[in-house]
Amino acid sequence: MRLCLLLFVTVASASPANGQADVSDAPSMSNGTDANPCEDITGLWYNNLGSQMTLVQNGTIITGFYGTAVESTEGAAGYVPPELLMSRPVGNPHGTFAWIVIWSNGRSTTAWTAQCVICGDHAELHTTWLLRTKVDGCDDRWKATRVGEDTFTRYSQTEIEPLHGNL
Repeated sequence: MRLCLLLFVTVASASPANGQADVSDAPSMSNGTDANPCEDITGLWYNNLGSQMTLVQNGTIITGFYGTAVESTEGAAGYVPPELLMSRPVGNPHGTFAWIVIWSNGRSTTAWTAQCVICGDHAELHTTWLLRTKVDGCDDRWKATRVGEDTFTRYSQTEIEPLHGNL
């Protein structure tokens, strides 16, 4: 299976024996000593709905995994979090960036645009997402697209248990 980002390509990770993505080498939090917490967005990020993203930034290239807490039915998004690959502007920690996930069922795709902003003393990723779902015909196209916003933080915003065991 291949997942495609607008200008960047990402390939679904090979599943370990337990069927879960292996992100054990990725740190779970930023080092917290950055003068600008948006400079390096490495770490585990949580959105307001309980979805989680593990990101590793190396210069302007960012890799990671995305695990959704929101599915139409259990397993609809797949059981292995999709890999992410994105890039950020050089020398601009508050610049915008984006990523796309084509869910494993092939029936829907979500695209996020994001910007890291400092709110108080911590970084937040403010995003707008667009979800396109496959429909069976022209008469159903009205229900094919949803738009919303998410705010990702380095701390959990919900009481939801961690996704996929080790994301």
